[in-house]
Amino acid sequence: MVVDEIRATLDKWQSRMLEADTRLDDLANMLMASPESDFMAAMHAMMGAYTEAVAKLVQDDCDWLSWWWQDCAFGTAGSRYVSLGGGADQRTINNTTDLAQLLFDCANET
Repeated sequence: MVVDEIRATLDKWQSRMLEADTRLDDLANMLMASPESDFMAAMHAMMGAYTEAVAKLVQDDCDWLSWWWQDCAFGTAGSRYVSLGGGADQRTINNTTDLAQLLFDCANET
């Protein structure tokens, strides 16, 4: 895949994940469901499986998509700074364009 194809795939994945998260929050609030409930755990597991499937599609062998979702909240939280190649390549991931380039570079390392 080229960077633009990866970015397009990531844009769809991120949009769907954010929409699902919003709707799950709405449903949980309406039902007064605990975030630790079996239902919420199952939905979170399904979102994780979707993330793993997209990661395989974009050749993410380093769990960058999971990091972007769980640690960075799609760029709204956490440290978005990454260091590759023993520190020789340092960058900040601010959006899916940056993430796509990171995935492409990691997949094409020699």
